[in-house]
Amino acid sequence: MKRPSPNGKNDLICVTTEYNMRRIDEALLQLISNAQENLMLISFAVYRVERLTEAIEKALQRGVVVTCFFEMDDSKVKLPSVFLTKDKYSTRMKLYTWADLHRPRSTLNKYGALHAKAAVADNNSLLISSANLTEHAMSLNIEMGLSIRGGDLPQPVSRIFMDFIEHGIFSQVI
Repeated sequence: MKRPSPNGKNDLICVTTEYNMRRIDEALLQLISNAQENLMLISFAVYRVERLTEAIEKALQRGVVVTCFFEMDDSKVKLPSVFLTKDKYSTRMKLYTWADLHRPRSTLNKYGALHAKAAVADNNSLLISSANLTEHAMSLNIEMGLSIRGGDLPQPVSRIFMDFIEHGIFSQVI
């Protein structure tokens, strides 16, 4: 649909009523449960989400390779129990954080933080979200996200973070 704007030019406006709204935890848990080969989780804060821990554990049991990128500030991350049993899944579970050497710093020596929140499954499904991986974000907060299945976007998002590993920008914690 086109309408004239105040400056006399036509602005293109797209109006649609076709959308699917649901809770962010439902979208994330579905993405995790549908993963067959690889799963990437990216988050600033991680704690107190037992449903997430159970979903990750089931993915690992299915043979899914789980790669996580978390901000490792102790006040923001309490690793899900599945990470504490790393020996059980050591070949399929990796945890990375932004290496201090590569973090920009302010003039007050404050460092940059990994603040992105996303999940990618099998380089085919992508969830970009405002939600951290916390119980509050999953059950109490108003959060917004975009879920994409197929197309050209999931694989490049995954590739960006794999490139961070290859260039030493992120270092392995587990």
